[in-house]
Amino acid sequence: MKNITTLALAAAFTAAASVPAHAVDIKMDGEWLYQFQTASEGFKGQNTEYAGQRVRLGLSMTASEKLSAYAQFQVAEDNWGTAGKDGEQAENPIFARQLYLDWVIPGTDAKVRMGRHAFDMPAYVFCSPVITDYVAEGVVLDLPLADSFGLTGFWTRAASDADSSDVNGKDFDLFGIVAKVSSGSFETTPWAIYGSKKAGAGGDYEEQSTLAGIEAAGDMLLLGAGMEWKAFDPFTLSLDAAWGRVNYGAGEEQDDSGWYVAAGASYALDFAEPALKVWYASGDDKGERAQAGHLPSVFGDSDASNMFFNGAPGIVGGHRTSIGGTWGVSAQLNGLSFLQNLTHDLSVTYIGGTNHKDNAGYDIEEGAGFGYDYMTTGDSAIEFAAVNTYEIYKNLSAIVEAAYILEDFDTSAPGRAGADFEDDWRLSLTFAYTF
Repeated sequence: MKNITTLALAAAFTAAASVPAHAVDIKMDGEWLYQFQTASEGFKGQNTEYAGQRVRLGLSMTASEKLSAYAQFQVAEDNWGTAGKDGEQAENPIFARQLYLDWVIPGTDAKVRMGRHAFDMPAYVFCSPVITDYVAEGVVLDLPLADSFGLTGFWTRAASDADSSDVNGKDFDLFGIVAKVSSGSFETTPWAIYGSKKAGAGGDYEEQSTLAGIEAAGDMLLLGAGMEWKAFDPFTLSLDAAWGRVNYGAGEEQDDSGWYVAAGASYALDFAEPALKVWYASGDDKGERAQAGHLPSVFGDSDASNMFFNGAPGIVGGHRTSIGGTWGVSAQLNGLSFLQNLTHDLSVTYIGGTNHKDNAGYDIEEGAGFGYDYMTTGDSAIEFAAVNTYEIYKNLSAIVEAAYILEDFDTSAPGRAGADFEDDWRLSLTFAYTF
């Protein structure tokens, strides 16, 4: 079956490339990633090894400025040696990651995107803790109203339990709107998202979790805004804020509710860009249900640091995608270059917890602490990271990343008796071919 799928995919690309130029303009894009990594894991001192790859192929089919389509296929994302002979054991060796159509409503400037696509909520300091690189089916309407003002609305069918006998199913829909306002060197993007409760969904609220994101059987409301101000070029100020709540219908005390704010400042020099970024995300009160006081997330991420969070290059990335229950400060020096085709991104990040110190036991499973998963006001860590990128050719780069985290977790806190933590580290080499 895999061979047939591979041949079909190859035939599709070959056929598309041979379409007459007057019909549609065909362009391909792609990304080949190969990563080799050795690291410790979760502050336990347990070494891990990884060697793997990921390939994505995209095909743009443009009929005119007002009509185009895009298809992106992902070909394998596996740890070398686990796919078996000829890759027949690989899970989803080939699948369509994105399939969408872009078209302009006749007589207007309104642009429609429909199908399966990846999208992000606007964010200026870090990537969005609510939605980052979220791939789902839906419709997006982009409506430019003036040179300095525009609206974007979207509907996404985030999850569905429907089958052939129940087309109405237990669906979870997301509705959102983003306003973009710009004036000279200033830009701001307020936004709102509403998630409708899955029809007929029930169950114990304790089994629902915003960490499961779209699987939660609850009404979700998320509000936020971001801004960027290039005050005195090349000086840039940025700010993001978000608040959210999920109602599970089991009483107000069982709802999830939290907030997040981040600020950044950077100054672009000829040889590098120094930056300072800070954030604070709400945590759980004493005895509150784990993560009930965190900002709800649909499919969020955090690149606040390379290893503790998920800002690393390559396939594996970092350890934690949620920024809930933490605060921190990151001092960075990005794009530093002394030699041609060689750049360095350096950072030092302090990370603290905002969950109540008496909740430390939430981090324990079978007597072993995980560190990344749940930080209290008694916990902290400092991460040192360096990402060095060498451009071998125009489209091929080698990326060497090194990171080390000094841990300072409160092992005397209630519920952490016998917990033992060690510093974490990682060294990785990634080859990236993009076109």
